[in-house]
Amino acid sequence: MDTITYLPLKEIIPNKNNTRSEVDKNNLAELADSIKAVGIINPITVRNLNKDAMEEAINGNKYEIVSGERRFKAAEIAGLKTIPVIIRDLSDDQMMEVIIIENLQRKEVHPLDEATGFDFLMKTGRYKEEAIGDKVGKPASYVAKRLKLLNLIDQVKESFRKNELTLGHALEFA
Repeated sequence: MDTITYLPLKEIIPNKNNTRSEVDKNNLAELADSIKAVGIINPITVRNLNKDAMEEAINGNKYEIVSGERRFKAAEIAGLKTIPVIIRDLSDDQMMEVIIIENLQRKEVHPLDEATGFDFLMKTGRYKEEAIGDKVGKPASYVAKRLKLLNLIDQVKESFRKNELTLGHALEFA
């Protein structure tokens, strides 16, 4: 069973491998206002930094965010000094799996971020399209279509991120 504890925000760093590349600043401000009013309802998940990451970290950071980066950022904006956390012992691969699957279960994830996450899971060699689909509640064909998006040239990816192209058009270009 997981135990919830409180850690100082200054001991926690965001995960540089998070596949979710965009966070709406207005939503983050709204979350910070909510946190000021009622606190953090669900704890974030962190893991102990490995030795290499500890050497890179500054200011005595000891923990790395696995899930809950938006809540962490909003807590900083809200001026909190501590945050509720669940500390998990995860390898790099396990951590990435948790990050990717949690992000992919959210509705506002951009299809290109989904594609990046699916691609990472495929490259571990432990997943095929069907298994990824099962993890995120989607058919294998959905996963395959998202993976096709990685074939887009950078200019088209940028247009797609800016919503200048629909998903259907992006898939056609891919």
